[in-house]
Amino acid sequence: MPGVDLTRYISFAALAVSLGSASVSLLSYRRSGHRTQAHLGTSVSSFGDTAPNVIFGTFTVVNAGQGSVQVVDFGLLFDDSPVLYSLEAHSYTGPELPTRLEGLQTMTWTCSHADLVWLVDQIDPRPVKVRGIVILGSGKSVRTARKAVPEWLSVTANPTPSRRRGQGYTKSTHSPHDPVDQSGSS
Repeated sequence: MPGVDLTRYISFAALAVSLGSASVSLLSYRRSGHRTQAHLGTSVSSFGDTAPNVIFGTFTVVNAGQGSVQVVDFGLLFDDSPVLYSLEAHSYTGPELPTRLEGLQTMTWTCSHADLVWLVDQIDPRPVKVRGIVILGSGKSVRTARKAVPEWLSVTANPTPSRRRGQGYTKSTHSPHDPVDQSGSS
């Protein structure tokens, strides 16, 4: 019965192809969501030999997944305080919030270094650690790694705020204790 053996081999080959296809589908599905990360940093920009360097605080959001995500707000959390300081729209440059961050894309917002130093000086007692929080459209939040405030803001001395004092931040309505998105799904 040579026909039976051929049929058996064809059915095993079809089974192997279908299992391979199911594996690829599963892996593709796992990569189809967003995987959002956030980073705090500083940046120095030079505008020529005669102009002084301009220092910015940077807030970068990375979507390493395939799916898109909506960034609703971001802010700063100092030490273990329950207050999330949300930067107002006129105090930073970057995409207007809320904004959609497509898969495999990165967005960066910058804020005057002097304004960040001024904000830290307003908090009593002076904070030791800072963490950035990104609020997503799903209501979840993504947190940056904690940084020591002196190291994060030690780029320059004697900064001058770029606008009237008290105009650069608000206490956010978002709670820093909202669910944290660790899985990358919305």
